[in-house]
Amino acid sequence: MANKTTILIILAAVLVVFAGLHFGPVMAQRMAYAAARGENAATMEALDGMAPADQLSRQFRSVAKAVVPAVVEIRVTQVFTGNEESQGEDMLPPEFRRFIPRGPHEMQGLGSGLVVDAEKGYVLTNYHVVEDANEVKVILPDHRDLKAEWIRSDPKTDLAIIKIKADGLIAAQLGDSDEMEVGDWVLAIGSPAGLEHTVTAGIISGKGRHTTRGNDKDQYEDFLQTDAAINRGNSGGPLVNMRAKVIGINTAIVTPGGIGQNAGIGLAIPSNLIKSVMTQLIEKGKVTRGYLGIQFDDAPGVGLRVRGVLDGSPAAQGGLRAGDVILSIDGQKLKESEGLRFLVAEMAPLSKHTFVLKRRGKEVELPVTIGEQPENMGKTFGLQGRSSSTETRGAEGIGLKVNEMTPSLAQRFGYNRSAAGVVITEVSSASALQAGLQPGLKIIEVDEQSIHSVQDFNEAMHKADTKQGVAIHVEGPDGAGKTLLLIDAENKDKGSDKE
Repeated sequence: MANKTTILIILAAVLVVFAGLHFGPVMAQRMAYAAARGENAATMEALDGMAPADQLSRQFRSVAKAVVPAVVEIRVTQVFTGNEESQGEDMLPPEFRRFIPRGPHEMQGLGSGLVVDAEKGYVLTNYHVVEDANEVKVILPDHRDLKAEWIRSDPKTDLAIIKIKADGLIAAQLGDSDEMEVGDWVLAIGSPAGLEHTVTAGIISGKGRHTTRGNDKDQYEDFLQTDAAINRGNSGGPLVNMRAKVIGINTAIVTPGGIGQNAGIGLAIPSNLIKSVMTQLIEKGKVTRGYLGIQFDDAPGVGLRVRGVLDGSPAAQGGLRAGDVILSIDGQKLKESEGLRFLVAEMAPLSKHTFVLKRRGKEVELPVTIGEQPENMGKTFGLQGRSSSTETRGAEGIGLKVNEMTPSLAQRFGYNRSAAGVVITEVSSASALQAGLQPGLKIIEVDEQSIHSVQDFNEAMHKADTKQGVAIHVEGPDGAGKTLLLIDAENKDKGSDKE
């Protein structure tokens, strides 16, 4: 019995050794496989976590493929006759002046554009890309080279439409720029440095941006800001959302020290502003804007204060006065001056609107018929006269120096030598300058009191309360007039807008 037990133990041991020799590698392999499988599962799980980024990458590719065929390159040629004065030439040493081009010569410019109507061949770009161009060529994605049939532009929004004749065009679609929020992904597409169809990615960094170029209030700026890389040559190219809709046209970059290279601050004209401008350029050849004929600034927490009213303007004909505070137009409350500028500009000439005002503590409702905005707003509000600016020197009182008109003063400011009355000869306070008063304007009335002499003016100003605001009616050499609201410099004045 013992012998049988011993034999069984020996056989079991032999079987174990045999199984180890023959099945050990397989088991080890299976264990290693299980470990690798676990590692692979962990990797796949990590990849699943990265799927949104991969999805975004695929979305970028799809958006680029959808929009790139509608993006064109624009090459511009400007011809100079050689008679133009070279700015700053006198400041150069004589040995360098020989490098300044003489005689007829050409300069080349580069920009981008966007096909917005494939059937009719309309291409959207920036005004500054085609400004003063003698020849404009549009280079299509298939490298066809086409000359522009015509160009229509709107400098006030820096937009232009080019018409070309070509088959097989693909147009992009304009989206709703108002839907964009800070943080939304966007792509910028264009030809920086001639590198066609360059695509860069970024986000909307800000909305409602303005530049110093818009400070003259003849410009209409409401830019989208993006950190998508934009460089020279991108101007006129699209800024696109993740649904392949164009929500802006790239127009400018902001750089420290004016270095002219991308610093992560790009500006684009929003598509909702583009739509109305583009339609008018195509249908009428120009942009017509509404016009009131007032200067105004913010009255915090209330509305917008009228600082000046031009004679004969729609505002004057409708009954608006300097000192009025505009509370609402057609029931729409006004919060800031830029909102009023855009609101009035979008109104059709001859359209009628209801203005609700606050006048001397009382609420007044006026029907006002909008006019058509003149070509040069700054010149219109300057009353077409000759004027010389004076530095603010902190003079006492209201900061005005006036004289009764003399033949020499009349000649100096552009009046007939026989002109009479009281004329402003010097402006030396910020509040008077802010109100729009300037040397060369004749003072006609102060708070509706006629002014015929310096004594009349002094008496009227003595009675006036400049802290509340005094209405001064002035005229320029051409007889055009306006009423301006002068408020004492102790009050906080903000920049005045025109509309």
